[in-house]
Amino acid sequence: MRNLISLLFLCIPCLCMAQMTHPWDADLEALSDEEDFESTHWEDYADVLEELAQNPIDINHASREDLQQLPFLTSQQIMDIEEYLYHYGGMKSLSELKMIPSLDYYQIKLLRYFVYVGNTNEEQKLSWKKLWTYGKQEVAGYVHIPFYKRKGYDGAYLGSRYKHWLGYQYHYGNEVKFGFLGSQDAGEPFFKNKNGKGYDYYTFYLQLRNIGRINNLTLGRYRLHFGMGLILNNDFSLGKTATLETLGRNSNAIRAHSSRYEASYLQGAAASIQLPLGLTLSTFVSWRYRDATLKDDSIKTIIRTGYHRTTTELEKKNNCSEFLAGGNLNFFHQGWHAGITGYYVSYDKPFIQNFGQDYRRYNPTGSRFWNMSIDYGYLSRRLNIQGETATGNCHQIATVNSISYMLSSELSVIALQRFYSYKFYSLFGNSFAEGRKVQNESGIYIGATWTPLSHLSINWYSDYAYFPWYRYHLDKQTHAWDHQLNMVYTLRAWTFGLRYRLQDKARERKLNNGEKHTDYATIQRLRLMAAWTSGAWYLRTQADGVYDHFTSNSTGWMISQLAGWQYHWIKIRSQIGYFATDDYNSRVYGAEPQLRGMLSYPCFSGRGLRTIMLLQAHPVDCLQASLRFSLLKYFDRSKISSGNQQINSSCQSALELELRLRI
Repeated sequence: MRNLISLLFLCIPCLCMAQMTHPWDADLEALSDEEDFESTHWEDYADVLEELAQNPIDINHASREDLQQLPFLTSQQIMDIEEYLYHYGGMKSLSELKMIPSLDYYQIKLLRYFVYVGNTNEEQKLSWKKLWTYGKQEVAGYVHIPFYKRKGYDGAYLGSRYKHWLGYQYHYGNEVKFGFLGSQDAGEPFFKNKNGKGYDYYTFYLQLRNIGRINNLTLGRYRLHFGMGLILNNDFSLGKTATLETLGRNSNAIRAHSSRYEASYLQGAAASIQLPLGLTLSTFVSWRYRDATLKDDSIKTIIRTGYHRTTTELEKKNNCSEFLAGGNLNFFHQGWHAGITGYYVSYDKPFIQNFGQDYRRYNPTGSRFWNMSIDYGYLSRRLNIQGETATGNCHQIATVNSISYMLSSELSVIALQRFYSYKFYSLFGNSFAEGRKVQNESGIYIGATWTPLSHLSINWYSDYAYFPWYRYHLDKQTHAWDHQLNMVYTLRAWTFGLRYRLQDKARERKLNNGEKHTDYATIQRLRLMAAWTSGAWYLRTQADGVYDHFTSNSTGWMISQLAGWQYHWIKIRSQIGYFATDDYNSRVYGAEPQLRGMLSYPCFSGRGLRTIMLLQAHPVDCLQASLRFSLLKYFDRSKISSGNQQINSSCQSALELELRLRI
């Protein structure tokens, strides 16, 4: 019976001809690259954008801080929108976005999901009556039902194989938001085995925005981003493709943490207050437990997975406490901006240094740390200069600086430089980097975006990074090159895309005598895409190819077909893809249809078939039900994964169900 169901879902994508009306996540994919999805917790990103899609911004009353919530806009574009609203007194329809030359095709499409045109004469003052009458409440639940069994369920995992969560949220536009959520990963105990509180993870939050001089007041769990993220950014951070599209824009942000990701949040209170003379003051305080691996009552490693499935994982839960306090003072006037950020953080146990691993020699040690930075820049309609320089109790320097210029409405260029000392560290830093962290890296990034025709967009970047100290599995100084060319052409109902990427990266290889040696691998990736949209129908065909040259040549490719259909309150999306790679080095990536507020970009290696079927029903305004079936079938193996995650089968399938009830 299960094989019959699987066969049915394999056939459906071939029978359908389309996807529902183009969703925002498909457009967002054009602003991202594969490695963004490996290094970014996209659930956080998806939650932010999904909340904005469900509670769009009134563009006629939007402040600069409101528009900065949209991470795909450049600083110049935000300024252009503000100037347009100032000169013309508001928009009558979103078609006027085409009157702003700096907005390109994809950004206009994305904006339509997240903004609306409000009444320019409408009174914006909050009242209890408005909160009660126009506020939106939503109760949502989710369950993931696997049709496979992992090895860990034979005794290692203390809970069931079902993943589930339950949440509540109240929204009044962008001004008021509060809610809570409980989440359980597969394998974690539920109301048993050292988890008597039910769900393994809870989040709770209250956020007030634009209340008098209070730009933002957030209580409970939250995330922060200041400057260019050198010392404080536990929010999401996009990679090289998005940096090119947004011309390196940075912004200060306080966000309520409403996602199911357990490692990145702070817990306490954060506030942003508007002061006279163009000053904004932000303060924050946080105290929380952290998962950690201990050695002799000292912290060896902070654990960020959030998994508590086995006795060993439970022993690492809440092993240390973290206290953080600090603030940011920012100045903005007529395009000039400057800010200073500082914080103090302490732990109830000290970090220990692992001299047995050279790449960890300059990791933080001790129990008390501080960091401080200054950010600076100038912004005009064409020119954007910005940077941040930081230090701390490590007594070392890190700096990142960028300059972008719009030569015309068709051509923009950007250059970005960074220097992160190998002795520098910041426990909450997350900025532009090839090496995934703000340490042990120097580099230069240049790029350009060109729109020679109204329907043709071309962008290109080249990035060089140098690593003066050892890295994981690399025992000498190394470097990396990364180049990418991306072209998108639209013609009526058709969209065609081409992306080529060339990388040169260091890898470790074993010699015949057993010694290890560092050498360089060359990786080439090519993607071709064609999409067709007509009313409720959508069809996209995509081909990906990979060539990896290291000690030997490795190739991989994937062909995928996305299809779907929308009729009134029923939406259907389906996708099927076949992949074949020589090994993991030639792995391929593919975006997949997901439930609301989720993004997924898994990689595949080996030889197999991947298919997705997503059904969404919205029979009444207050109820939305979604059903997602996924199937992964390998043709070159009889087992999937290893260790406790091992599946003794070549097939992995699952069913996901989500219900949302609006009150």
